[in-house]
Amino acid sequence: MTGDLLAVLTAQAEVCDALFAVADERRAALAAADADHLAELVGREQPLLTRMRRLEAARIQLIRPWAAQLGMDPERVTISDICTLVDSPSAAALQRAKDDLVQKIARLGEVNDATGELLQACFDSVNDSIQHLLQTVQLDPRYASGGNRAAQETTSRLTDFRA
Repeated sequence: MTGDLLAVLTAQAEVCDALFAVADERRAALAAADADHLAELVGREQPLLTRMRRLEAARIQLIRPWAAQLGMDPERVTISDICTLVDSPSAAALQRAKDDLVQKIARLGEVNDATGELLQACFDSVNDSIQHLLQTVQLDPRYASGGNRAAQETTSRLTDFRA
């Protein structure tokens, strides 16, 4: 039974590696403003997320017998809890697999945070540009009889919203 759980934990770590590669490419595509590559990455990421959800469901199913022994809900059982129920070599292997998975998940979280910061900076830049453009827009321009700007106008305006 521990062999099956080790296989699931290893598969989850492999999915994390693949997600890390996609996240790294996403950050580069965002920096390059490569919309086509971003769309392709979404297509690559979705099957990985689906696989991770399926692996997590399989992990929960494998943990159920140990959870029953511990009198715990399977979603709350940790690898450390299971290690108290199995032989030492199995416990050591499970602990290594868990440590590897936790490290990869943490690294993936860091890359996603960095991507989020990059996206926020992009949004802030666009917002600043819009605010700058709006400062040059006048909602009620006045025109002289010949269609030229009236004398009270002292600055150029980008847009005449009456048009």
